[in-house]
Amino acid sequence: MTASKREMAYVVGCDISSETGEGFLANSLIELVQTRFDVTVYSDWFVQSFRSHQLLRDRVLPLYFFLVCMLLRLGRHRVVFLNYVPIWNFLNAILARCGVKLGPITGSVLVVPTRASLKERIIRLYLQRIFITLSEWLLPRRSFLWCATPSVFLRLQNSGLRNLGFGFPYLNKIESEPLMVKSYDLFIYSNRHPIKNHAAVLQFLASPLTRGFKICYVGPTTKTQQNVSSFGPISEKEFNHLLASSRLYITLSFEDGGITGFKALAYGIPVLCPRSSGLAFAVQYGDSYCFKDPYNIEDIVNRASFLLRSWTVEQKSILIEHFDKLKEKYDNTSIKWVSSL
Repeated sequence: MTASKREMAYVVGCDISSETGEGFLANSLIELVQTRFDVTVYSDWFVQSFRSHQLLRDRVLPLYFFLVCMLLRLGRHRVVFLNYVPIWNFLNAILARCGVKLGPITGSVLVVPTRASLKERIIRLYLQRIFITLSEWLLPRRSFLWCATPSVFLRLQNSGLRNLGFGFPYLNKIESEPLMVKSYDLFIYSNRHPIKNHAAVLQFLASPLTRGFKICYVGPTTKTQQNVSSFGPISEKEFNHLLASSRLYITLSFEDGGITGFKALAYGIPVLCPRSSGLAFAVQYGDSYCFKDPYNIEDIVNRASFLLRSWTVEQKSILIEHFDKLKEKYDNTSIKWVSSL
């Protein structure tokens, strides 16, 4: 007898590149769906064209995929939509009403950067909140908990709702720490995306206050001081080795997660991040590891110096144990998510 054919599911993903955090997460979610269904990842000429330009990928592609998902549902197909642009949450809510399963994925959060422009403040403080309110109104409460995209996720976390559908199945792909000699005090990774707060990174690297640290910087090429070892585009293996060669990971980004932060935890390396970032919500292992203003270099330097002075083997073990607990939590979330498809 031949084995019964499994049901088919269409997966629609805005970013499935293996070179981005969003794409890495999308692929891990696709693998999760493949444990139950035969998966077809939707792509056509328009999708390929939109993905070639960041603005089109971030703003136009989600709208196009909204139409694609609606058409696939009209054909009575099973559809999973991996979207990472929270400003379109109200459209995601409509899709969920029509039976499309939403796969939470990383994206911009509702936090307002310390030195945000007036336009950015209006978008984050008012426009996105209006769209999120529409999402809450359109979505049934039960479904809403399991398809919350990042900005909604953070809002609900503040209300004490912890175990949402913002799973991180990619945590299982993070290998244990490579055995490396600690050659650097600080590890800093950045790119020019606005959410990465690259301008603050450049100020930090150039500041006289940071000259006492041996810094490993991975990001766009820039003029740096003698105490900074600068690396441009590198392979993931090289990236992991440099991270493991460092004693402290500092991020000035406002993003809601970040694979590097979770890798650092798995390696037993403390993470110093903005208090308003999603990483601070996800990691939650002490206020000493957060700072309020990413432009207050003196405060960040003082916190980094304290962590480097006081770090012990016991604290490293606690961080690794914390990572394992996070992985278990998100594993359970992911299992519930895929079983509800």
